[in-house]
Amino acid sequence: YRADFDASWEIDLFGRGRRQAEAAGAEVGIAEADLAAARLSVAAETARNLFIHRGATARLQALRDVADASAEILRLTELRVQAGEASMIDLERARAQAEEDAARLPALEAEARGALLALDVLLGRAPGETVMAAPSPGPVGAPEVLGAGAPSDLLRSRPDIVRAERRLAVATGLEGVAVADLYPRFSLVGALGLESVEPGDFADAASRLWLAGLSISSPLLDGGRRRAEVDRRRAERDAAQAAYRRTVLEALSETETALITYREARRASSRAAAAAEAQTRRLALVRATEEAGESSMLDRLAIQRGVFLSADAALEAATRVQTAAVSAYKALGSTSGG
Repeated sequence: YRADFDASWEIDLFGRGRRQAEAAGAEVGIAEADLAAARLSVAAETARNLFIHRGATARLQALRDVADASAEILRLTELRVQAGEASMIDLERARAQAEEDAARLPALEAEARGALLALDVLLGRAPGETVMAAPSPGPVGAPEVLGAGAPSDLLRSRPDIVRAERRLAVATGLEGVAVADLYPRFSLVGALGLESVEPGDFADAASRLWLAGLSISSPLLDGGRRRAEVDRRRAERDAAQAAYRRTVLEALSETETALITYREARRASSRAAAAAEAQTRRLALVRATEEAGESSMLDRLAIQRGVFLSADAALEAATRVQTAAVSAYKALGSTSGG
């Protein structure tokens, strides 16, 4: 009859246990970085599709106004042809312009609808479930994107860099484990219990047993397997280090490109807005001359069509600023765009 308890504790003389713990902790860091990357991607795509939908919806109204103005110009041109005041060339030019303006609408409607369906997927809803309120007229501003800051800030914020760094830590830890396996392993072992031949003697003092000692295990003949394992882990560490360096360089390049694109989009948006304001002032002048009898209704409609086209260009430029801001914040590893 026997009942005992035994335990052993390995003395970590060569860091095998510490390196195993480091590698395990780095594996957790990889999972956390993957989660952060997924959240960043979903947030960025949600914002991008929201801006695209709002921009396309606002542009649809401007392009409908353009199409209406072109249709009115075509109607007036037909009347002028009938009165002998315009040629067939003028009529065909007006008809082509009206068809071209009307042809812009289906593609923009599909873009607005597609962005809304993408939002449904990103929000975990059934396609067509989301209903967006009509956007306010006029371009909507984008949040100001700050500079990339110090490189260390970028290294801490981008999930792909954190993931690459943690993979390097895993490879380094596993290399340390392989190196530690080249040396003997020392363990303290002990046992405590009871042992007897007769059941009645089981609880007697004479039935007690204990054992304590030092256990040593060391590879003698393994055909170079452990040394080859060290070489393999070292090569994996070198590959992870190269991948980390490549990830950092690509992140810096991507961030700089995103910031340049954002700044250029803001500059283009400012010019488009200025052009729209100039067209509006021009329309006011033409209306004044029309009232004075110095210009015709057809002239005013042509200028009005240009006003609507300029408004559409300003809205499109504003949408590019918004999507560029999203790309910049994603490149910076941030979702705090306001």
